[in-house]
Amino acid sequence: MNKNMAEEFFCAYCGVRNCAKKLGQEGDYPSSCPSLRPELEGYLEEYKDPETLKLAQAAAISSMDHTESRVQQTVRFARNCGFTKLGIAFCISLADTAGILARYLREQGFTVESVICKVGHYDRKCIGVEDTREKPMCNPIAQAEYLNGVGTELNLIVGLCVGHDALFSHYSHSPVVTLIAKDHAFHNAPELFLQQWAQKEKAAHRKKS
Repeated sequence: MNKNMAEEFFCAYCGVRNCAKKLGQEGDYPSSCPSLRPELEGYLEEYKDPETLKLAQAAAISSMDHTESRVQQTVRFARNCGFTKLGIAFCISLADTAGILARYLREQGFTVESVICKVGHYDRKCIGVEDTREKPMCNPIAQAEYLNGVGTELNLIVGLCVGHDALFSHYSHSPVVTLIAKDHAFHNAPELFLQQWAQKEKAAHRKKS
């Protein structure tokens, strides 16, 4: 590691990681470890806020089961938080998957609001960007504000582009979970669960008909 870099936190380079060991077995921490910083206790106080504590407890519980998919853990997290109204902000390239997700969440008992990325059908020139492909711009701010307006309690990102996800999260009034991260070079892995669920759903419908 380059010691001249103007970086203050080096957890990604740490070979010790005592912080992740079982309680009481962590041993000594590196001298530059953030676990030794005095301000850490102050950050712990933030969890005493009732809304923050609810989210933290639900997250801790839902993450204990490593046999569940990210979709299933998200459902568990929402239930543990007591949320009943969920929002989906999705990319046009994952519209079919967003539809499957909405149906799945409704089957799980949630009210679901969904807003597509191309809402408004605006030209990229609106934000000073030329695009010879003549495709409408993505509008993550509108996605967030529409979901804010209907009072969603938890918003799920489904395949928003890099940067659009950041804007959406910035404008969302509710907590945001990135359920499916778009990756143009590699398959969007969390999507596999939904595809499998959709196949089971189709099979169940065929049996009924």
